[in-house]
Formats: sequence, C-alpha cells, structure tokens
Amino acid sequence: MGPSNEEPTQAEPSEPSQPAVTGSASTGTTVTTAAPPSSVTTNPPPTQATTASTLPTGAVPAEFLAAVLADAASRTGLGTGDLEVVKVEAAEWSDGSLGCPEPGVFYTQAVVSGFWVVIETSQGVLDYRLDATGGFRLCEAG
Repeated sequence: MGPSNEEPTQAEPSEPSQPAVTGSASTGTTVTTAAPPSSVTTNPPPTQATTASTLPTGAVPAEFLAAVLADAASRTGLGTGDLEVVKVEAAEWSDGSLGCPEPGVFYTQAVVSGFWVVIETSQGVLDYRLDATGGFRLCEAG
C-alpha cells in the first residue's frame, strides 16, 4: 500500500434551526414563526478567507495557531498580515501521520485528535496538520 493524503473524519454539523410552522386546516392559513437565534459561534464559511488578525477563536487554541502562522511566515518570508487562513478546524486523523504520511516512516496506528489549518499566500497554499498538543507538520503534496 502506498501513502495516501487522507482527509480527517469530521463530525457532521448539526442541522440549522428551521422555522416552526403552524397552521389551521380549516382556514388554509399558515403562520411561520422564526426559531430563536442560536448562541453557537461558528467559523466563517469555507469560501470566506480570514486574515491573521481576524481569526476565528475556539477551533484551534490561539498559541497553536500563532506557532503555525510564525512557521508559515518564516517559510515564505512574508509577514503574518500577508497570510490568509482559509481553513481552521478540529480534526481526527486515522494515525500518527496526521493524514500526511512520508514514505518509509512508521506511525502510531491509533486515531489522533488534532487540528487542520490551511493558509493561502501569494506563493501558494500551506497545509498544516496539528496534533492535540500543538505539534504540527507541513503536509507537502507529493
């Protein structure tokens, strides 16, 4: 079996609140009332990029994200303000490779909880995989 770039399994998001619909069969009138707003904070939609200064909180601990941004800035020679975070989410990886195995390297064969951070720069996309302790690796397509 060759290496594979597998994506983590992710919990399915819960369905958004739907309006409650009540009606009267005798009059044929339908009344729609909106459900109360949810207090759940969500990350920006995948199509909306986030700059380093307006990152969503809660998905990845701030100190983990700061380390990834510092690494990305160091690798590219860009300032953190020039980096666009396009994906920040919790993830579960099927093994210690964090979904990005290197040929000839053996990894723990257990599910590893962590995070997935994707950064877009003028030089390309950087795909970071993190474990739950903040250890990270750049997943280079190959």
